[in-house]
Amino acid sequence: MPASLNMNSSRLIALLACSFVPLCFGAVAAFGFQQDANWDLQNYHWYNPYAFLNGRWDFDIMPAQTPTFYNPTLDVPLYLLAQSLPARAVAFVLGTVQGLNFVFLYHIGTQLLAPIDVSQRRLACLALALVGVLGGGNLGLLGTTFYDNVVSVLVLSSLAIVLTLLPPSPSAQQPHRFWLALIVAGFLVGAGTGLKLPTAVFAIGLCAGLLVTTRKIADAIARSFAFGVGVLAGIATFAGHWMWFLWLNYQNPLFPYFNGFFASPMGVAESYRDPRFIPSGLIEWLFFPIVTALNPMQTGEAFFRDWRIAIAFIVLLLTLGFNVIGRTAAQRSDVTVARDGAFYLIAATVISYAAWLVLFGIYRYAISLEMLAPLVIVAAMSLWPVSVKARAALLSATLIGVTLSAIPGDWGRVPWGSRFVETTAPELAKPDQSMVLMLGTTPTAWVVPAFPKSVSFVRIQGYGIGPEDGETGLNQKVRARIAAHSGAFFTLASIDDRLLADSLLANYGLLQDVHNCQPIVSNLANGVEFCAVTAKEQRL
Repeated sequence: MPASLNMNSSRLIALLACSFVPLCFGAVAAFGFQQDANWDLQNYHWYNPYAFLNGRWDFDIMPAQTPTFYNPTLDVPLYLLAQSLPARAVAFVLGTVQGLNFVFLYHIGTQLLAPIDVSQRRLACLALALVGVLGGGNLGLLGTTFYDNVVSVLVLSSLAIVLTLLPPSPSAQQPHRFWLALIVAGFLVGAGTGLKLPTAVFAIGLCAGLLVTTRKIADAIARSFAFGVGVLAGIATFAGHWMWFLWLNYQNPLFPYFNGFFASPMGVAESYRDPRFIPSGLIEWLFFPIVTALNPMQTGEAFFRDWRIAIAFIVLLLTLGFNVIGRTAAQRSDVTVARDGAFYLIAATVISYAAWLVLFGIYRYAISLEMLAPLVIVAAMSLWPVSVKARAALLSATLIGVTLSAIPGDWGRVPWGSRFVETTAPELAKPDQSMVLMLGTTPTAWVVPAFPKSVSFVRIQGYGIGPEDGETGLNQKVRARIAAHSGAFFTLASIDDRLLADSLLANYGLLQDVHNCQPIVSNLANGVEFCAVTAKEQRL
């Protein structure tokens, strides 16, 4: 078969794969898994866009607990789709978007494997991209509203752009396009950061990684600076409006996070971070990828299995060892990857990993690293002092092994209904004179959109609010709102949190009528009760 035909065939295969793999992911999300019903969806992914679109931020008080203050922009598209499309159609669209990660992994691979024959390169990159998206973390997130594998599309597209710019110097041809491309790349990962703040670890990694792309210190700093300008522009575009809103109303653009620094009177003077998954000992700090591969529950709320990041970690350590003993990339004559691109990829991912480890340790937030791990393994193994055939055999065995051993996570799914969220709210005689008091840490905010818009929801206890926080601005606001209300009161809580009602309501001179409760009927969860409040003596 002529070489030109091989080239054309590989091009056609790559085009078809990049066109249809995302659609296949959409189909799997709609028909291969059950309906998403994760904790965050029940808590804020459904309520926040509803509140944003209906201007409820001063009408309700913290129905979704601390995440009430998260930027709702990323949640709005799915919420709007779900108003008019069947549940499976919504999942298909979401899964297809998540499947776009395959496309950008493929393009990253074509830049990384630039030295090899074009036909072989395309097929190899398709295989690497497929291994990248078949991880246990990514498959578990397919069709879910966590959006970690949605913002990853922006991270990977940013990385793909940077790799197309290496290794040319900006002083060579078309310098203006070079700098503009860097700013655009930064803008993309900045947009992801604005939409979901944990993406900041990749903004840090991709920006700092540029410092190793040239030996000229001034050029390296300039590249990183241009990328950083794009990052800030992306954050401002997609989160600026929300940060400004939080600043005006809560004197903290990241409220309630980092409130120890901003000292907003509305909350407690602390960071509000969740440190549960951050390493706690020296062994965990040094070998966290291996520790969590052996015990995934140390890095998340659901069991899954994936060895990609752990294997990449081990390979990088071995590569470092080989280079320490004298076999550097410069000594090799059979390198199969673009040297500058490989170094940038490794530097960017290592720095991103370090930032993630210090700030979060939650596996979902590192899903881009899971997808990039096969490419990192290829980049690092290409520097090993072994033959190309030996590396190819070892690489193939490794990637086949991690793919077959992956177990998707399950963050909560339910059987499909006709709509993405189906909830039936109890009928109220006077909804415009009714206030619902929410308590407990069980997520219940997803039921709010099912009620008439005139019903206000006020949380008196939960994550980020409650008597244990003292006289914060939020608690004072709750007390004032309840004291000013002259209509009917109700409670909304899970059956498990029923015992909290008496002590919490007593703070406001109220008493729950446990004999007048109705269950909330929904496709997302059971065990949520709507109860009347019968007494309101001596409201304080």
